[in-house]
Amino acid sequence: MTSDSKKAFVLLGLVMLLFLFMRYMNGNYRLADSEEYIQTAQLLKTGDYFKKTTSIDEAFRLTFRPFLYPLFISITGPAKDFIIVILQTIIGFINLYLSLLLYEKLGGKRLQGLFILLLLFTPSIFIYTHLLMSEVFVAMLLLLLSIILTSTLSSRRIILIQLLLTILCFIKPVFYLFMFINFLFWIAYFIKYKKPAAFSAVIPIILIFCYMSFNQYRTGYFHFSSIQSFNLIRYNVFYYKVNQLGYDDAIKWRDSIEEKSSQFLTLK
Repeated sequence: MTSDSKKAFVLLGLVMLLFLFMRYMNGNYRLADSEEYIQTAQLLKTGDYFKKTTSIDEAFRLTFRPFLYPLFISITGPAKDFIIVILQTIIGFINLYLSLLLYEKLGGKRLQGLFILLLLFTPSIFIYTHLLMSEVFVAMLLLLLSIILTSTLSSRRIILIQLLLTILCFIKPVFYLFMFINFLFWIAYFIKYKKPAAFSAVIPIILIFCYMSFNQYRTGYFHFSSIQSFNLIRYNVFYYKVNQLGYDDAIKWRDSIEEKSSQFLTLK
């Protein structure tokens, strides 16, 4: 890092600590989604996470959030929010360092002021670091991937990319479908550059199918996460219906779907 980058890191680090102090004074480290992570952490600690169920509600709860971030929460215990946030603040400082490193790699060595402004006008970077949310880890993984992808791709780095992507999809399920696009990309890469390490792109896919099989064992349904169904009804199709029918009719449509689903109390 250049001297200007070090100054930028110190300044942004102070901002990070300021946000931590404000969160400490606020005393609330949770959002609605935080409770879902905590719930999964408790299932892991009790061992119920690994049990079979015939209840739809229970199946939904078991597979809503992947296990990696809840596993992190369970290290300190879900009641000790401040300890978790302190650990995440350390990750937040790592993210600041990685951000500056990536910025320099992309040619921004003399525009550190612009970089500082970009981060200051993206306060969510600091806010989510101090909440019981997985975003700080997602940011770190994406930054590491960006740094590796902007470097010379050795076989070791290609394999590392696959491992980081695997971790990413087991933190945020939204990424798991991208693993199939990733596989096609590396097959094309192999055809062009003849590097066998490109076939390591099959690792995330194998682990995804293993996890989906595990979910089938627990719930009888082969899927990655029940959050897909939740988002489909509550967000994706819902807002399509809002645009098509209007808000009030969209609400009625959503309520009718949920009412019908409540009639099926158990899985087949």
